Amino acid sequence: LDPTVVTLYFRDGAGTVTTKVYDDDASFITRQDEGDYTANLDTTPTDPDNTGVWTYQYQGSGEVGQSVKFSTFVVVPTPIPIS
Repeated sequence: LDPTVVTLYFRDGAGTVTTKVYDDDASFITRQDEGDYTANLDTTPTDPDNTGVWTYQYQGSGEVGQSVKFSTFVVVPTPIPIS
């Protein structure tokens, strides 16, 4: 079952927290299948704000109750090319 509302919270490597709601920003969060949602986060390591520990949390709520998916990942700086 699909939740009534799907919310994605994520904190980038600089600590900036962003909130996206599927109903408000369906171009950011994509519904893959029933109850399955994804988003593409820009983790380009050449932007210093993108390096470090990222945390994300999907929260579904509504008639199906509430569910939460939480995880972290690390973005490392781009290495300096050695010629």
